[in-house]
Amino acid sequence: PRREAVVGIGNEPIGRESERVVSAARRAGERSDASSDELWELLAGMLADHSGPDPLCRHGERYGTTCSTILRLPRGGAPEMKFAAGPPCVTPFSPVSFGDR
Repeated sequence: PRREAVVGIGNEPIGRESERVVSAARRAGERSDASSDELWELLAGMLADHSGPDPLCRHGERYGTTCSTILRLPRGGAPEMKFAAGPPCVTPFSPVSFGDR
């Protein structure tokens, strides 16, 4: 099925993303064949990635990745959210409930 998505990765404003953000969004978009569960896992892995000179998951003396969120907004369906309450490389993503709507 065709998916439409807006991807915001990192702490950069949408429209002014670095190459790391553009590359991650491109990789996620190329997986239109992935099931919903596979896509959650793909995104979680990308957000926990340390590879390259400008990784999505960062650790430093002055700043670093402190948490991470994946949000799914299906057309005509209920939103889903998973949250890692710590660096996503060591903290599992857990479902977040939106409560009764």
